[in-house]
Amino acid sequence: MTMADRSSQAAPEGTRCAAATTVPHADFEVLLGLRHRVGLPQRDLRCELAADHGGRHVAFALAADGGDEWWWASWDAERGEVLRLEPCDRVCPDEHDDCLLPAGHAGLHSYEF
Repeated sequence: MTMADRSSQAAPEGTRCAAATTVPHADFEVLLGLRHRVGLPQRDLRCELAADHGGRHVAFALAADGGDEWWWASWDAERGEVLRLEPCDRVCPDEHDDCLLPAGHAGLHSYEF
């Protein structure tokens, strides 16, 4: 997986990471072959974590098995992969809104952006 980091300066607090990637053909074919896909995968993805998160980038790639499996692209400067990750179990107490990032993610929860 190739990665192009489009961030040129420190991002304001509460913003998402600007790193982006293009899913290679072989990984894209894996996503297309998943059972009971929900929609079609995207080739170009942007990291969904908070800016300046540290560690690997992650972006939601596709839901499969009727929405019960969540597949993500995960990458850094050396390599990337597409893998199934469980969703974060945090819920916003005020709005009862689920975090839509993978379990164990770094930084803010999706409902905090």
